[in-house]
Amino acid sequence: MTEQSQRICRDLLHEVCDQLRRTVNQKNATIAVNATIAVNDLTDAQAQDAGSQTFPVLTDTRVALLDEIERRGNQKSAIENMELERDSRVHSHKMHEICDSVRRHMSKKVALNSMQETQQSELARRQLIMATDQLVQIQKRKQASNESDQERKRRVAVTPTKDHQSKQRRISVDIVTNTLKRE
Repeated sequence: MTEQSQRICRDLLHEVCDQLRRTVNQKNATIAVNATIAVNDLTDAQAQDAGSQTFPVLTDTRVALLDEIERRGNQKSAIENMELERDSRVHSHKMHEICDSVRRHMSKKVALNSMQETQQSELARRQLIMATDQLVQIQKRKQASNESDQERKRRVAVTPTKDHQSKQRRISVDIVTNTLKRE
């Protein structure tokens, strides 16, 4: 349930409880009034049997008693309603504080997780750059090594062997001698 629906349910529950209390208080007041009326009626009946004329005084007393009972019932009901409302406000305020605390805690947790993810991605990026640089350096070394090997092979292929040099000398000597003889 969301927080809003929980509040609505709680408010409806408080309203039903308030109505129930008012109904019970009214019934209790009615019972007390009926008991008082019964006592007064009994007293009136006894007085009439005795022949006394106190009926108007008892009626005023009855009305005053009913008014006092109703006033006390209303006062008690109002005090209970005020206490319930105050308790409800205190409870609501505490729930809001708890919810705010939970939101702050979760926000901090999300921020920390986000910061850790950012740090990890930055670390991974740096490691990737370092690994890529190392791979490039290895490749350049291999290429340089291959090029030097090729250059060495080329030089070896161009460099004549001793037999080859001796043959070239003889040919050159023969050419020079033949050329000199012709002249």
